[in-house]
Amino acid sequence: MVQISRRRLLQKAGATTIGATGIAGCLGQGGASLDSVTVAYVPIYPNMQHYVMEQEGYYEDVPADVSIERFSSGPSVVKAFASGDVDVALFGITPAMVLVDKGTNAGILAANSRNGFKIMGTTELVDFYEQEGPAMFERFEQ
Repeated sequence: MVQISRRRLLQKAGATTIGATGIAGCLGQGGASLDSVTVAYVPIYPNMQHYVMEQEGYYEDVPADVSIERFSSGPSVVKAFASGDVDVALFGITPAMVLVDKGTNAGILAANSRNGFKIMGTTELVDFYEQEGPAMFERFEQ
């Protein structure tokens, strides 16, 4: 069996092709098939893959009618996705994690950044972490 990392696959195949394949994969979720899929985005730089997919015709490779919906803010896209008004949405990883944590049936198809977040804490918290290690988070949760 050959194993390939997601990054290597993206390098070889191109992120936009993978994006179109991912969108096509949404069509059969839950045992149902869709004749159409709505893709939501906010016109910001991190969503550049939408423009590439649109310009290069990758949406045409999806075996369904694809409609594109432009939103003016990230929270409005997240709300539309959570309510089921759109099928696929381009938004940040943090809102995606929150939606999944709250029980939204969703999955992350592709990510376009790496190591984008850092955890900051007070000196007291850092000292506590150095004493307790990862168990510190469990104690905090309790």
